[in-house]
Amino acid sequence: MIFKSEVPSHLAQHTLIDYLAERFTYHPREQWLIHIRENRILLNDKPAAPGTTVMRGDIVTYKPLPFSEPEANLNYQIVYEDEWYIGVNKPPNLLVHRAGKAFTKNLVYQLRIRKKEYKDVSVINRLDRNTSGVVVAAKSSDAAVKLGKMFHIRNIKKEYFALVHSSPHTVPYTIDLPIAKNVECTKYPRYHIDLDNGKSSKTEIITMQRIGNSHSLLTVIPYTGRTHQIRVHLQSIDCPLVGDHVYGTESPEESDKWIQRQALHCTRITFDHPFTREPCVIEAELPEDMERLIRILGKK
Repeated sequence: MIFKSEVPSHLAQHTLIDYLAERFTYHPREQWLIHIRENRILLNDKPAAPGTTVMRGDIVTYKPLPFSEPEANLNYQIVYEDEWYIGVNKPPNLLVHRAGKAFTKNLVYQLRIRKKEYKDVSVINRLDRNTSGVVVAAKSSDAAVKLGKMFHIRNIKKEYFALVHSSPHTVPYTIDLPIAKNVECTKYPRYHIDLDNGKSSKTEIITMQRIGNSHSLLTVIPYTGRTHQIRVHLQSIDCPLVGDHVYGTESPEESDKWIQRQALHCTRITFDHPFTREPCVIEAELPEDMERLIRILGKK
């Protein structure tokens, strides 16, 4: 397998090693140096030194050693399409962007390479690997900029289904608590409520359906876009997501009996279309694993 990238204008005038280390963070700088010295990195089809300056439009080629990609669920669905945008129902166990060794088993690669008509798409919103639901992608850079600005100023409404332990005391219910990265957790990125140093974060629970005696299905709207926001906020009111090994109360062995991931699904994204000026609603049905779990917990 061979990977090629074109040097964009904002990374021109960098050295080759700086370009690789800054743009492709799945290898540390030291590993990229080894690959350069082994001639696994070519610049415009020729070997190059780590200190060689790259220019806009240069082609950098990477010839990795043989490797196995992690398994992924590639059963995504196109649930919306117009001249400018597509809406994808992303399944669980699928990265949106490339990370680690998932060079091809990610949504962006699948759309751009496997489906030739989407070769220029840019994903506007991202979901965690194990969060399912609506992902919006733009077909052109102009479309990406327009919708990206709307996401940035929060002119987009996102609704999630969250299957949780227990239930909130009242609904509707607003959680307005600042979130910060937990610097004490070095094993994996983890976030927590931090009243002193956290970033302003707001989540609203708008509906609740009780499932059995000890669970609830919530409809949740995040008004800010902090990492792991819904998961952290639901944990803060003692309603952690079922299957959440990071912020939940279950051990992996307990939750894996029911579901192999956190039970969180982006069911709807709504916005005023930047080109047609009409309301645009993109929806994704609840996935089979969450539906099955709701049936099981309801019987319990």
